[in-house]
Amino acid sequence: MGAATAWWLTRQGRRVTLLEQYEAGHDRGSSHGRARIFRLAYRDAKHVALARRAQELWRVLSDESGAQLLEVTGGLDHGPAAAIADLHQALDDHGVVSQELSPEEARDRWPGMRFDEAVLHQREAGRLNADATVLALHGLLGESDVRYGVRALEVRDVSGGVEVETTAGTVTADVVVLAAGAWVPSLTASLPFASELPAFRVTQEQPGYFRVPGDTAYLSFLHHRDAGERRLGFGAYGMCSPDRGLKVGLHGAGPEADPDDRPALSEESVRRLRDYVTEWFPGAEPEPLHVDSCLYTSTPDEQFVLRRWGNVVVCSPCSGHGFKFVPAIGELVAGLAVQ
Repeated sequence: MGAATAWWLTRQGRRVTLLEQYEAGHDRGSSHGRARIFRLAYRDAKHVALARRAQELWRVLSDESGAQLLEVTGGLDHGPAAAIADLHQALDDHGVVSQELSPEEARDRWPGMRFDEAVLHQREAGRLNADATVLALHGLLGESDVRYGVRALEVRDVSGGVEVETTAGTVTADVVVLAAGAWVPSLTASLPFASELPAFRVTQEQPGYFRVPGDTAYLSFLHHRDAGERRLGFGAYGMCSPDRGLKVGLHGAGPEADPDDRPALSEESVRRLRDYVTEWFPGAEPEPLHVDSCLYTSTPDEQFVLRRWGNVVVCSPCSGHGFKFVPAIGELVAGLAVQ
């Protein structure tokens, strides 16, 4: 999100300094791997509209970078009939074509999956390459000052600007955008507006990758179940990854984590993944080929924090479902930075 914001500001002729505490393309945060879901299907109208804008901007970003970032494969949502009907209605309200199917109809078309009470097929969904996206954005920053291996330690909103204390000294600027993922809570804790922020929860999630028959088609999918207090209401997700097989994850199911002292991979989480794949993916080998880890930084209602206080813009737009919006979030946050 920070790189996308820098891309937009650079396109506007602004002077930008981008601080990255690790190397380009690292895997210590939330934006790595070759398989992230792109979808338009949300029950919340504002998310549908934002996804439509992102869809346009993924094409712009691909054209400018020369990299293929979004592959349209189609996508499936399945779960309780009421939830699927809401998704269908929201897409219809925005002129997005989708089709409701019975579990039997869906199983006939995609025999590698089992399906819950109702199914929605959306042709414009697909898969994003996160690794390629980050590198493409960095490659478009031109003469911007990009500093790798420099970590922000403290942010101070001062008269006429902002100071960022880093591991390589103090950086001064007119405005700072905090798009630090799981490090946003610690960087905002001492700022005057900290009490206005939601209670962020950082968790370590563990998606797995599974071997599947080579002739079986798998679309990106969301399984809506056990919503509890989560407004978005999906419990599992997945898609095929070009390099690792079928990727399956349980949404927001990981333990709380300190991003600087992350726990070891959980065997209990692996067991739950194995059980899920056994139940819902006939033909897939339930023992994962690989288990990855990534960080979620979630708000209680899974909504985004995109807001400016003084000279500080807080950009925390993920809650485990933000990557599809990257170029659109960059556009929005760049607007906040120059307002």
